[in-house]
Amino acid sequence: LGSHKIVHWKLHVVDDLVVSGPGGQLYAFAFLLAYALPVSFVSALLVTYVAPHAGGSGIPEIKAYLNGISMPQAFTFRTWLSRSLGLLLVTSAGLFAGTEGPFAHLGGIVAAGFSDGLIINGKSLWPIILMGHRNRCELISQGAAMGVAAA
Repeated sequence: LGSHKIVHWKLHVVDDLVVSGPGGQLYAFAFLLAYALPVSFVSALLVTYVAPHAGGSGIPEIKAYLNGISMPQAFTFRTWLSRSLGLLLVTSAGLFAGTEGPFAHLGGIVAAGFSDGLIINGKSLWPIILMGHRNRCELISQGAAMGVAAA
């Protein structure tokens, strides 16, 4: 929804620039380029330096974790923040980014957060029966399915 509003704003500015007079199309192109380059650069910085697991589609990370491979950085808040902000920036810049894979990963990250439960003073308030690798895998697969459904 945020990307949609940014795109509407961009198109409104482009329309105003095109009808502004001679050279309006060149100014509109320059505006689109001046928006897309820094936004893409920020998105690339997020993936490179903040959370490398936020790059790509996200489906390989989910499949690997569900197959038993430990990936501790794939389901962190930093990865969630970098992926969601990067996806917003990339789609608003007009670059091609499929949403199904990133939304599946975002859903898996949120579900992984739920699987950890609420921890206060080092004590988990989550019922012991809902903890463990098997339940975490079930929650992550359900979160990924909800992410795909949301896309």
